[in-house]
Amino acid sequence: MSEQSRATFMPVSLKWTVTLSILGVAMLVLFRVAVHARHVPEIVWFLKLVLIQLLIYFGVAWLSLRTKDSHSILLLGLIFAALFRLSILFSPPYLSDDIYRYIWDGRVQAAGVNPYRYIPADESLAKLRDDKIYPNINRRDYARTMYPPVAEGAFLLITRFSESVTWMKAIMVGCEAITVWALIQLLASFGFARQRVLIYAWHPLVIWEFAGSGHIDSLAIAFILLTLLARRKRSEILTGFLLACATCVKFFPLVLFPAIYRRWSRKMPLALACTILVTYMPYLSVGPLGTLGFLPGYATERGMVSGEQYFLLTVARRLFTANVPASAYLIFAVVVLGVFSI
Repeated sequence: MSEQSRATFMPVSLKWTVTLSILGVAMLVLFRVAVHARHVPEIVWFLKLVLIQLLIYFGVAWLSLRTKDSHSILLLGLIFAALFRLSILFSPPYLSDDIYRYIWDGRVQAAGVNPYRYIPADESLAKLRDDKIYPNINRRDYARTMYPPVAEGAFLLITRFSESVTWMKAIMVGCEAITVWALIQLLASFGFARQRVLIYAWHPLVIWEFAGSGHIDSLAIAFILLTLLARRKRSEILTGFLLACATCVKFFPLVLFPAIYRRWSRKMPLALACTILVTYMPYLSVGPLGTLGFLPGYATERGMVSGEQYFLLTVARRLFTANVPASAYLIFAVVVLGVFSI
């Protein structure tokens, strides 16, 4: 790094520590105020508070990018990040009710039933119903689960300790701790200031999604960061294994394959394919297509099949007044991703 480049970074002084502390306290107060939102009409008020949080977040992101590596900034920032999560961890989910399906799927598996076999409202599962989890399950009258097998395995393991919403959210926050650790390792390996991890750790949407709603994406992101760390260390088999685990929590991490694949390497894709196959095997009693569960129905419901879900496709259809097929857009997206990965 040149002397001119070094000069663009500010040394960490007491004023920056104090600034971070003030911003952290303000953010924490906003979390405690916003967490009292309970009903749909309160969403506008909630979003206004989140907007203020985002403004604070951008200030912290700028600070983390412009200061030299600092143990004090990193430690203070991570302490506040933990406090943000604790401030909303014990409150009921507000933005999503997916967490109730997670707990239900864990309960169903503990009873020896394949979670892809029945909808929650099926009479075969009547003995598993209660007055806390079952009434809050979304689409319980018509949708089987659609979560991939590693997610289902996680639901089973987590609920064997407790079937509470708070416990499930706490585990998702624990997955975030793994993500933060891996990010710090990656930043250090590239010579970047470690406090840049605050760009993730302080993001209010991340905190609301995981500490607030307990989304399983937290586990997928943890696996993604471990995948990138393994790739950085040139461990082909471990990279393939971890990417498969991420993919079998939520399908979207598979798009990373072209970017982390080393040309002519066989170990990584083989480890990826074998791991995916092994994770699906315990659930194949419903057949290969049965393990997709409600996924095809969800894709239709959310406009992924028609193309309404894709912003650029919607813009293209309106600009050219033509019904561009969703399949053509998906092929285009794959080609673009392939080009950028070369």
